Amino acid sequence: MDDEMSALISRGTWELVEVPPNADIVACRWVFTLKFHADGTRERYKARLVAKGFTQTYGVDYFETFSPVARLNSIRVLFFLAVNLNWPMYQMDIKNAFLYGDLNETVYMEQPPGYVAQREKQRIVCKLKKAIYGLKQSPRAWFDKFSRIIGEFGFSRCQADHLVFVQTTKTGMVVLAVYVDDILITGSDNDGIEEAKTYLQKHFVTKDLGRPRYFLGIEIAHSKHGVSLSQRKYACDLLQEVGLLGTKPVDTPMDSNPDFWNDDVHWEAALRILKYIKISPGKGLLFKRHGHVKIEAYSDADYAGKKQTTVARSSAEAEYRAMAHTTSEILCNPVFHESTKHIEDDCHFVREAILSQKICAPFTPSSEQEQILLPKL
Repeated sequence: MDDEMSALISRGTWELVEVPPNADIVACRWVFTLKFHADGTRERYKARLVAKGFTQTYGVDYFETFSPVARLNSIRVLFFLAVNLNWPMYQMDIKNAFLYGDLNETVYMEQPPGYVAQREKQRIVCKLKKAIYGLKQSPRAWFDKFSRIIGEFGFSRCQADHLVFVQTTKTGMVVLAVYVDDILITGSDNDGIEEAKTYLQKHFVTKDLGRPRYFLGIEIAHSKHGVSLSQRKYACDLLQEVGLLGTKPVDTPMDSNPDFWNDDVHWEAALRILKYIKISPGKGLLFKRHGHVKIEAYSDADYAGKKQTTVARSSAEAEYRAMAHTTSEILCNPVFHESTKHIEDDCHFVREAILSQKICAPFTPSSEQEQILLPKL
């Protein structure tokens, strides 16, 4: 707790003020967690002060809240490129990342429990100057801060993923992916990578974790054949949580002849999936070192295990629809959602104009849109 308070105070997160009349005061609390290494051994105890963001009021003490994170597909692509192009890859962690975000709104918060300063006949609260964990706008504030800082160093956002940044140097390129406070950095320019790491360390309190071995709950194993990604620890923790760590595994995820008269059929089906996981919890994805970086995609008519929105009249039509979905997934276009990936430059042009504050697109409820009836007829 003392370490967390020291970090908050050193960043100038708030100032103590007398509570203004009719001000909305956001509550806060301490959250305690235990951090583990990839092998399951205990790393450290951690205390974090979080605001109770559910007590905030939209339009009063917060507005924009959306903040993107790097897509897992982008993370996998970076590992694939690093393996096949012999790029070095490093992992970094930014300590107390959300505390770097600047607040544009006026937010008052209660003093942290156990660290309450008293003034005679006055109620003292914290007037936040920086974002804090738990606030609705904190992820957005951190995203804006990091994007601005890394942009000043010459990095530009990848249009297919706004949390993947690319810098072109004289001798190659540097690629950086961000998932909240976890960073992967790789590229063909070794000096450029070191300069980028030094730049980040200058602006943030970072921890250089070296070669990535545990990222977003994914265990990373390096070998001469390539890189393997698995979630062994996560699978074992899940089995232990439901009391199935010592159970007998099964060979298939579903029962070929389920007893539908049993009231617990759905519960037993869920447990069977966990028993199936127990066969090989360490099994994962292997990115082989084969020397080429061509994208290969495969489609199947029964992909995703769900019905199509329209009934196919032939197997050829079903295959074409599956191929269309695959094509939409691999296109190098800006994306909000898989179904909109075919929308190309128009979507991005508008998005960039909004981010640069050249235009504003305010939300208008349907009840206030006078012309909304005609297109629905």
